[in-house]
Amino acid sequence: MEFQRILYQSIVWRGFYFATQLLLNILIARVYEPSGSGWLFYTLNNYAFVILVLSLSIDSGMGYYLAAGKIKPSKLSALGLTWTLLASFLSFLWLYYYASPPQESKRFFLAVSVGYIAGSMMISFFSALFHARKNFMTPNLVLVSINSIMIGLLGVLYYGNQQFISSQDFILIYIFSFFIQGLLLAVFFQVHASEKMAFPSSPELKWLLGYSLLAFTGNLLTFLVFRVDYWLIQYFGRNSEELGNYIQVSKLAQLFFTLPSVLATAVFPLTAGGLPSIGTDLKILSRIVFIAALSGCLVLALTGYWLFPAVFGEKFDDMYLPFLLLAPGIIAICLAYPLAGYFSGRNRISVNIFSSLLALILIVAGNIIFIPLYGIRGAAAVSSIGYISLCGFLLFNFKKYETAGARDLVVPRKADLAWLRQFMKKRAN
Repeated sequence: MEFQRILYQSIVWRGFYFATQLLLNILIARVYEPSGSGWLFYTLNNYAFVILVLSLSIDSGMGYYLAAGKIKPSKLSALGLTWTLLASFLSFLWLYYYASPPQESKRFFLAVSVGYIAGSMMISFFSALFHARKNFMTPNLVLVSINSIMIGLLGVLYYGNQQFISSQDFILIYIFSFFIQGLLLAVFFQVHASEKMAFPSSPELKWLLGYSLLAFTGNLLTFLVFRVDYWLIQYFGRNSEELGNYIQVSKLAQLFFTLPSVLATAVFPLTAGGLPSIGTDLKILSRIVFIAALSGCLVLALTGYWLFPAVFGEKFDDMYLPFLLLAPGIIAICLAYPLAGYFSGRNRISVNIFSSLLALILIVAGNIIFIPLYGIRGAAAVSSIGYISLCGFLLFNFKKYETAGARDLVVPRKADLAWLRQFMKKRAN
C-alpha cells in the first residue's frame, strides 16, 4: 500500500530526528539548568514567532501545490530562496532598530540571529518540498547529522572540558547551526529537482498566496495555542526557575506529538493527491495513536515524580504536577494532529483555523485568571482544556467528510492489530 510505504519512511526518519532532538534537549537542560535553558528556549520562541510572521506560511502552499502536481519544484525552490532573502533583510532591520542587542558584540549578535531566522525559514520551506515529494530521508538525514554534531559538542561541555568550548560559545554555535541545516537542505533539494530554477507565474503566485494566507492564519493561531502561555508566565512575573520547568513540560508534550506529526506529514500529501483509502487508514492510525499517547502518559504519571529530576536535573522538580494536568490535553492533541493534516490536504484549512481560535480564546482567558493564582500549574490545566476543545472541534467536523464518530477514532478494534501486523510484515520484507 502506498500509504504504508510513505508512513514507514516518515516514521523511521522523523523518528531519528526527534531522538536526536530529545537527547540535545536533555543535555541543554542539564548543562544550563532551568533558568539558563528556559532563557534560551524562551528567546528562540520569540524568534520562532518572527519567522512565522515573515514566512506567511508560504511553505504550506508550496507543499500543497507540489504534492498536487500543479507547480514545478524548480519554481518553488526559487520562491523559497527569494522569500528567505527578503525575510532575512526584514529581520535584520527589526533586530538592528528595535531589538536590544549587546553593544559590545552587536555585529556578531545580528549575524547569528539573522542566520538563525534565515536557516529556520529554509528548513521549513525545503522540508515541506521534500515531504511533498514523499522524500523523508534526505531532509531528516541532514537535520540528524547537524544535531549529532551539536550533541557531541555539548557532551564535551557537559563533562567539563570548557577549554575546548565554553557554555557561551556553544549557544552561539547552536543557534547558527540552523543556518547550516537550512542551506544544506536548499542545495540538496535543487540537486534532487534536476531542473533549471525559474519563478512561479502570476496565476501560480495567486494560488500559493491564497492557500498560504489561510494556512498562515491557522499556523499563527496554533503557534499561540502552544506558546502564548510562555509569554503570559513571563508577563505575570513568575521566576525563571518556574519558566524553565514549564518549558520542559511543554517540550515533553512536543515529544508526544512526534508520532502524530509524522502521521500528519504523511497524511497531507496523500490527501492532497486524492488517495481514496485515506479515510479508512486515518481512522486506524488515529486509534493506534490514541492508545500509544494514553499509555505513554500513564507511564509518566506513575514514574515522572522521580524520573523528571533524574533525567533533566535535580532543579526540574516542579515538572510533575504540571505534566499531570497537561496530560489529558496531550492525548487530545495527539489525536488532533492527523486530523489537521487531513483537513489541510482537503484544502479545508478553515476547519483548523476555527479549532485553534476556540482553543486560543480559552487558553488566554484562563491563563489571565489562573497564572497569577496558581502559576505554571494553572497554565498547564488551562492549556489542557484548550487542547481538548481543539480536538473536539476537529472530531465534530471530521464526521462531515468521513463516516466516523469519536468512538471510531479512539476505541481499538481487532482490525487495527491486523493492519499493524501487515504493516510491520511488509516493512520487514
